[in-house]
Amino acid sequence: MRKKLFFKPSGRAAALFAALTLLVAAQAFTTGAAGSALTPSEEVPPPADLKAQDRPEDAGGTVQLSWQPSPHPEVLFYRVYRAGSASGPYEFAGEHCTESEVDYLSWVDVGLEDGREYHYRVTAVTRDGRESPPSPTASAAPSAQLFKAAFKSTKSITISLAEQRLYCIENGRVAMVFRCSTGRPGDSTPTGTYRILYHAYEMPITRYPGTVCYYWLAFAPDYGIHGWPTYQGRTGDTSAIGTPVSHGCVRLLPEEAPIVYYWAPDGIPVNIIAGAFIPPPPPIDGGTVSLGSDRSSGEWLFAEGYTAEGFDTYLLVLNPAAEPAGLSVAFFKPDGTVTEMPYAMPPLSRLTIRVDDIPGLEAAEVSMRVRSDRPVVAERAVYFDYGGRLDGHDSLGSTHASSEWFFAEGYTAEGFDEYICLLNPGEADTGVDMEFLTESGEVVPWHLAVPALSRRTVKVDDIPGLEACASSAHITSDRPVVAERAMYFDYRGCAGGHCTLGSTTLSPVWYLAEGYTGGGFDQFVLIQNPNPQAVRAAVSLFIEGDEPLRREYEIAARSRFTLKVDDVPGCESAQVSVMVDGSGTPLLAERAMYFNQEGRDGGHVGLGATEPSSQWFFAEGYTAESFDSFILLENPHPVLVAWVKLRLMRREGGATEFNVKVPPRSRMTVPVDELDGFESTEFSAAVISDLPVVAERAVYFCILR
Repeated sequence: MRKKLFFKPSGRAAALFAALTLLVAAQAFTTGAAGSALTPSEEVPPPADLKAQDRPEDAGGTVQLSWQPSPHPEVLFYRVYRAGSASGPYEFAGEHCTESEVDYLSWVDVGLEDGREYHYRVTAVTRDGRESPPSPTASAAPSAQLFKAAFKSTKSITISLAEQRLYCIENGRVAMVFRCSTGRPGDSTPTGTYRILYHAYEMPITRYPGTVCYYWLAFAPDYGIHGWPTYQGRTGDTSAIGTPVSHGCVRLLPEEAPIVYYWAPDGIPVNIIAGAFIPPPPPIDGGTVSLGSDRSSGEWLFAEGYTAEGFDTYLLVLNPAAEPAGLSVAFFKPDGTVTEMPYAMPPLSRLTIRVDDIPGLEAAEVSMRVRSDRPVVAERAVYFDYGGRLDGHDSLGSTHASSEWFFAEGYTAEGFDEYICLLNPGEADTGVDMEFLTESGEVVPWHLAVPALSRRTVKVDDIPGLEACASSAHITSDRPVVAERAMYFDYRGCAGGHCTLGSTTLSPVWYLAEGYTGGGFDQFVLIQNPNPQAVRAAVSLFIEGDEPLRREYEIAARSRFTLKVDDVPGCESAQVSVMVDGSGTPLLAERAMYFNQEGRDGGHVGLGATEPSSQWFFAEGYTAESFDSFILLENPHPVLVAWVKLRLMRREGGATEFNVKVPPRSRMTVPVDELDGFESTEFSAAVISDLPVVAERAVYFCILR
């Protein structure tokens, strides 16, 4: 974006300013690009028929110019001048040389502001330095036509001159490889880092009349990636593919050039290297989902956290108040060591703490306690490489320790590893008893002790009888503890992990706002019935843009039940929120999702809400780089519309509000990346509604390494 400062003179100053403007404008067209004086000449005609247009089918920010040649026989350059208004002033934008440029009768202006009109004039310059008067003005405003993908994608191209190969890299992984032909000796392809400037389906080569290169991807003036050249409509001999035979461009086979052309958007990096290509390490990609908190609190507790062996742990804190907050964060290790750190937060702000950076916690299992002099909201995010399973998970903290915890989900078969993480924040040791309820109705017990001010991790796979099964968990302890469950998996090629805080209560009704069954997503609802009698549960499925569905299921006593939402007729490819109703019988419900979409794979899990609320808080949120954040809203009211206000807060403080309407008995997805001012930033969020709703936040990401 180019910004200019303007002033408006008046009186004699205005007249003098106008005269000076005319003098400067006249000099711009009688001066070389380097500022050397040129001889005015009436005999150098300007280029004719200048046209300017927004480039079609691009991502925006580009204007394409074309013109007819000046009839003067000694033209060496065509110079392009640009202005923000038709009256000027016009500034030098660039030039094409008739002897060295591939297409000197066109120009593509890049890096412009969409929706703003730009004005252009072109001159012809002869070998002896005479510059023609400017052509008539042509104007155009750039705009984007390409649709946004579901997730932001990181793409790049690497070209190896040694291998004569072109590598298409998407989200840190090699997506495609093509043989290519780069510059021959004496016309070598330049090495370095460039970017795709623009696309041109058809590029006539002015220097070689009759020659056309199709699927042109310009990465530097006079250089492009393109299909094998054609002459008089016929493609040349392609048998030399894979050897350096071009005039400096990068040639592809005619049938492969369209693949790269439509895959590569404008602006992505093009890296041209002399040596062999070395693949990058695979990225950490996946997704996380968290239920919001319906209240802020002066204390938050987290059982899980790890900073060794490819794990990075972050603590995220939201201060939703209009006053500053002072924090004290305690970090608990298994050996009983406690590290405390103070932090200060401005009003209406968020705080990010990378636990790995704290001395003494660089490679440790760690639990956390946040205490604040004002109510805040805290979450923990972990990004990891767990034995080649690359993903991340996020969890809201607990506002208190408890002597009883419930988990609906749990699985140890088919590439799943399950862990129960326990924090004892008290000053005395405690005993912990676990009961695991399988789908067959079997109950498997387990006992351990957790010392004071420390954490313990139980690998459920190692408990006899639970080596390969689905189960729920019921945990009790002598003294209050905090319990979380982490799972790492390879689900049908989706490798990753998820984590959730347990629930301290059961409820007859549960609400799950997030859910999707299309585009490579599988959605499951997990229901735990710890009661001694069976229950018939009603499951309501709220489909975005469609009528809700209702199904009933029998759940055996002291067991868990698994519903794959994708298998419910009418939910095969839909955005679905869920309500579970136990008809007065207390149950527990979670939702698990596994996905592989647009190069990102993984899974996440979410504990349900026991009731809707008129306010929800989220400490975490990120839209920069290849992160996409969504707020998911469910309105379970049968007839009333919910009017929702999203209040988004940045690290530096301050809030911006957006309004959303959620119809009755439906769900709404808000992509935060598409909200003005939040396209690339850290944020926290508050959801405020005139009716009780359920709110969750999903984050999908790709972290390049």
